[in-house]
Amino acid sequence: MMNQQEVRDHLRALDISRDEAATFLGVSKRTVNRWCDGDEVPGPVEAALRAWLSLHKRGLAWRPDSISVLEADEDQIERQRKYAIRFNAMLNEVEKRGGPSTPWKVDFFNSTAKFATSEISFCKLANGGFSIGSYRRSDRHPDLAEDLPLIQDAAYCIANEYKKFGARSAALLDVANYVRANAASFAQDGPTMMTAKQKADHIRQIEWLAERLSQLAQNASEGSGSYYEYEAIQSQLHAAGFYPKDSLVAAVARAFV
Repeated sequence: MMNQQEVRDHLRALDISRDEAATFLGVSKRTVNRWCDGDEVPGPVEAALRAWLSLHKRGLAWRPDSISVLEADEDQIERQRKYAIRFNAMLNEVEKRGGPSTPWKVDFFNSTAKFATSEISFCKLANGGFSIGSYRRSDRHPDLAEDLPLIQDAAYCIANEYKKFGARSAALLDVANYVRANAASFAQDGPTMMTAKQKADHIRQIEWLAERLSQLAQNASEGSGSYYEYEAIQSQLHAAGFYPKDSLVAAVARAFV
């Protein structure tokens, strides 16, 4: 059973306040406070918190993609909570088997994954995650019970693609933030000093490139955006006398491998 310290640790690791936890779990803040102070945590709540943290550690989106405009919409909250638990259990099952045994090919742009005669469709969610949609086979009628391991492998392969996108987005955003924060720290060739206006214009140019990096990070999180685009922006930064830290550049390269 989850104790009060574990509740607090999970909320801290998920970077959510007690108010947010109350909204996501469909309870009052007072109830969350009681759990944090030692009251018994209901099993479904414990399962949800553990599942959310597991997905968070995998770099997968777990937050509800919307908050109901109706107060205490328990049906919607319960569906979101159960989906996270079931999805995490599916990924854990694949890992227990040593990873996916079927190499599904994921087509992010068409929201499909294919293996041999089988195809899975999935829906992109507003929170940056996805949900499995339909399953079909061209060789026979699909049987969910018989084909469950195959479907689990598909979910795992899709999740890995999302994890890659998240890593690329995070690495690009780190570079963008560094460039934006240090835009005035550029190298200048030649003995001639810039005028105040020239320097201000130059800084604005570097800041504009930082914005382009931020947009590229957003594109990467949605499955688009390439390393070649990053290299083009980096070349422009170098031409402007700005050189991001080597560790940040290396992180971007690793994320796109």
